Amino acid sequence: MRRSKLETCLIILEALASHGLLKKTHVMRKTNLNCIVLNNYFDFLIKQSAVEERRIEGNRIVYAITERGLYLIRYFKGLNLVIPTERIRSEIPSIISKNESNWNEHKKYC
Repeated sequence: MRRSKLETCLIILEALASHGLLKKTHVMRKTNLNCIVLNNYFDFLIKQSAVEERRIEGNRIVYAITERGLYLIRYFKGLNLVIPTERIRSEIPSIISKNESNWNEHKKYC
């Protein structure tokens, strides 16, 4: 099953929170994401101030989670207790099929 964008962001944030400063290749291994996908998520998380890029030892680039990133982990973990992700995923197919049948019914009369 594919991960949602939110789940992928949380997995990246959790990897940085639990391991500290990480190079991009280490984050790739820990999250099982390819470089292109990870770059897109890093761009997004950096813009959201959840992750920051740091230069150490000259030109070596590492990534670190920010206070905002830690807050996001706590927030979405708490939200997952209220509305489990599995429940949302299990309900989506029935909602889609119901909407499609309503749409098909609507098209008959238009």
